[in-house]
Amino acid sequence: MRRFSNQRAMEQFTNDHQDQESPMQRLVRMTMEHSQYKQNFSFPSLDEEWMVVPLGKLSKAMTSKNMVAIDCEMVGCQDGTEAIVRICAVDQNLKVIFDEKVNPGKAVADYRTNITGIAAEDLEGVTCSLDDIKKSLRKLLAHGTILVGHSLHNDLQALKIDHLRVIDTSYIFKIKDLPASYTPSLNNLCKANRAG
Repeated sequence: MRRFSNQRAMEQFTNDHQDQESPMQRLVRMTMEHSQYKQNFSFPSLDEEWMVVPLGKLSKAMTSKNMVAIDCEMVGCQDGTEAIVRICAVDQNLKVIFDEKVNPGKAVADYRTNITGIAAEDLEGVTCSLDDIKKSLRKLLAHGTILVGHSLHNDLQALKIDHLRVIDTSYIFKIKDLPASYTPSLNNLCKANRAG
């Protein structure tokens, strides 16, 4: 209920103050208006292991210009699920806030080393847990901080975090001459930007 209430309040605030909208808030709005947003960002946040980041006072949260960008690396587990083994976060000045390896807490079937850069030996002795990461992110995202990422719903699903103020670059940026329904990888998006 809190998430639905916060989302409705955010939408109302955006509609009422569109003439005062910051460039960052415009990107948040564009993400929320994307045709796949409701499908991809409707999380089972009532489940016990999920964390809903509170917005705090709406007028303050909606004018916050703080941003944090994240990227998670995930492995395939023997139970058929995925688990986070590394998370990186930077602030709006590209300063690294944290870069942590995470103990997956279950048996790994595929380290996906060619993608994640992580091998079994890299996780030996790692004690940082998903709960530790969630506590850190809760502090970083409080008071309306905007969370930025590419196909961000995948990271939030793996983290089991529900946060409303998001900018998903896979929704915002497209590659010229490709259909609007095409979702480019971050790598291809960067290549297209350099070429264009």
